[in-house]
This record gives sequence, structure tokens and C-alpha cells, in this order.
Amino acid sequence: MGRRDGVARPTLPPGPLLDLNNELHELHLLADCPSMRDLAKAMGRGVVSHTTVHETFAKAVLPRWGVLELVVVQLVARIPELDPEPEVERFRKLWVAARRSVPRPADPQDESPDEVPAPTGDASPARDASPAQPASHAGGTVYFAMPYGVRMTDEFGARNFDELYAEVYAPAIDHLGLRAERGDHVPGRSGSLLDSEWNAIQRAAVVVIDFTTQSTAVAMAYGWAMALHKRMIVLAATGTDLPFDSEGVVRPIYYSFTLSGLATAARKLQEAVSELLQVPTTEMRVQPSFADLELSPGWAQVEVSESERLLVRDMSQPMRVAVMTRADLPEEGSSRDLLQQFPVGTRLFGIFRFEGATGNLRFIHRPDAWVEHLAVGQVLPGRITRYVADRGFALVDLGDAAAVPALVHASRFNGIVPAVGMKVSAEIITIDTKRSQTIIRAAISESADSN
Repeated sequence: MGRRDGVARPTLPPGPLLDLNNELHELHLLADCPSMRDLAKAMGRGVVSHTTVHETFAKAVLPRWGVLELVVVQLVARIPELDPEPEVERFRKLWVAARRSVPRPADPQDESPDEVPAPTGDASPARDASPAQPASHAGGTVYFAMPYGVRMTDEFGARNFDELYAEVYAPAIDHLGLRAERGDHVPGRSGSLLDSEWNAIQRAAVVVIDFTTQSTAVAMAYGWAMALHKRMIVLAATGTDLPFDSEGVVRPIYYSFTLSGLATAARKLQEAVSELLQVPTTEMRVQPSFADLELSPGWAQVEVSESERLLVRDMSQPMRVAVMTRADLPEEGSSRDLLQQFPVGTRLFGIFRFEGATGNLRFIHRPDAWVEHLAVGQVLPGRITRYVADRGFALVDLGDAAAVPALVHASRFNGIVPAVGMKVSAEIITIDTKRSQTIIRAAISESADSN
């Protein structure tokens, strides 16, 4: 054991862990060899003991990254010519390389999450040391639906999600002997983005959803994975408000954008994937229980628009996402370009139809189908959007119940003085479908604003 910097060095075989330990001792030497007690004291009372700091230098194991990071920060603070951030990043890469070179324990609960015994001989490849995967998933894919590029997060400001995928997620999956895929990293991708993502999700062994930023594309991928009963993992940075109650379906893995936080996220991701791969695939196939989606009417909003097809989201059930093609249009519109007819954000009424044979969810556009769900005498909540006093009528928006506003004549105001924005209850008097546009006549039964 050498003591150039006054601290005992462990006996380690050549390899990444020895490289990491040597660099740590060299940094300690450059920092003028502070004592372990001084380093522990500088970190704050009760944060790390001086014994733990000493073991980071002297023990023949891979140290926990959280402790190593603190030690490096304190050492760099004593070396004016060094910049803390790149130096910490340098040690993170050394630590990751060392972690990949040592075998993982058979039971992760038997040791600290980031502390792994050193190899006793030549370092084995990390893939060989990983827990054996089921034969049916050897070389399988894990598909990531996540934000791209630099995005703002609730608690951590602007973050680069391309780097998060390339440096944390993909290596974690590679360590398991699987292949990571993302929408912009699908091998042999051809055709539309919708086709590519749909096909990638269908063939993936596991689908990982990162909900850290609000993204329609990510929400749609989640909906597809749900519809296909895929093995699924949800990730999100701490402080993220999930857009819906996914916690009732899967338990999210929360992470922080600190070096130790990302290392922990990678470990938890690996453990979750390994656990899911033990679930028999027969339990994950599309089941006949989806029959309740067949011929289900509702409003949809266009989320992705292309010339040949649309991707629409059910406005009442955000997890229900369907594809609409020209074949799903009424005959008079079937030959027109969908992108021109229905730009992103367009609201449509129609039928959600689940095709059990293919596992696909389709949306059949029926512009006037909503009329079938209205009846004379029905009372609906609404809001006055227009009032023309000199002509004696008002228009009442009935929300998702109708595609056109209800026309209310002054004789049907029932003593209420209308005002734009007023919330009212409207009783349907007549429904005229014989004209080019359906006309609903109604009476105001009461004003919600007057209660």
C-alpha cells in the first residue's frame, strides 16, 4: 500500500477501479493532503463521517457516488487552478467506468446501492456480470418516450434530455444486455414518425416513459403502451406534476439532476427493467377486456397531423389515443388531404373503435354523430357566448355535448337578463337536422351565476 499523500491505498488489480482510486489520491495530493476529519467537517456536521471519507480512499470497493462526489468537491475547493464542475464530471466518468467493470451482487439489498466489491482478478465486462435475462428477451429492446433536446423543468431549470438519454438511460439498458431505442434512434426507420413509433412500441420488451416535461408525443406513447398492455416504467424528475394519475397504474421512479441522483436513477431503472422482464408475456398481451372501447363515441383533438393520417386524443380520457386515416372519413371528405382539413388542435366528433385482431385503436370521424346523444327536454349546462339585445336572441355554448351553440330567443330567457360569459342551464326545445347545419333551440331554465 502506497502512502504518497499520507493515506493508505488499497490493493487493486489493474482496471478502471484502480484508475479511479489513483486519480482520487493524486487529487488529494494536489489539495495539500487535508486530513479525513477536515474533509468530513467541511462537508457539514453529520453529513459524512471521517471514517467513511477514509474508506473512500482506502477500501477496495467502488465507493458510493454521493460520497465520492462530496470528497471531490472539497478537494477541488482547495486547488484554485481547478474548475469544480469539469473535475466532478471527470470523476463521474471514472466512477461509471469502474462501476461497469465490477460484478453486481446477486441481491441488491445486500449492500449499499452505489458500493460494489472490487474484482479479485481481471475486470469482467459489465454485460457478463449482469443478472441473466430471460432467453426470450436476449438482445431485446427498451423503448424510451421522452422529451428531446433542451427543455425547461419545474425544479432544475433547462436540462438537455438528449444527453440524459445518451449518458444515463441508454448505458443503463446496455448494461443489461438489451438495446435502448428512442424515436430519433430507431434503426432502419422509414415512413412516417407515427408508423415508426407505433412499430417500435409494439416490438419493445419494455416501454419507458419520462414525464418530466409536458409533451403530447410522450402522453400519446403512454396511451399506446397502455392500450397494448406493454411492460412499462414511468420516470419523472422530482417536483414534476404528472399530467394524470399514472400512479394508479405504475409507480413512477423520481430522479434529480444531480450526479448522484442520476446514478441512482440508472440503478433503479435497471432494477425495474430486470423485474418486469420476469413477468410472463402472456399477461401483457391485449386482452378481450378492450371490447368496451368498441363503438365508443366522443370528442377527439388532433395531436399529430399528416397528409395520410392523424393521431387524435380522446378529450374525456387522455390516455385513449387513436389513429384516423382517410378511410375513416365520411365519403365526401375521403379524398382530401388530412393535413389541410384537420390541423393540430382541431376538435372532431366520432367513434373510437378498438380492433381486437390487430390491437389498433381507430377513430371514425362522424361530424353529426353527437346529435344522436341529444334529446328534446334534456337540460345541459352551458355558457352564453353571444347576446344580441336588439334582435332578441342569445347563443349558448353547450360544451362537449354539442358541436354548435344553442339558439335561445328572448321569449325563452325566463326573466333572466343574459350577459356574455354567464353560466346557465339550457333546456333543449327542438333539434333541427334537416338543414345544412344542425340547429338547436333551447330555453334558459336558470342562471348558475345567480345562485
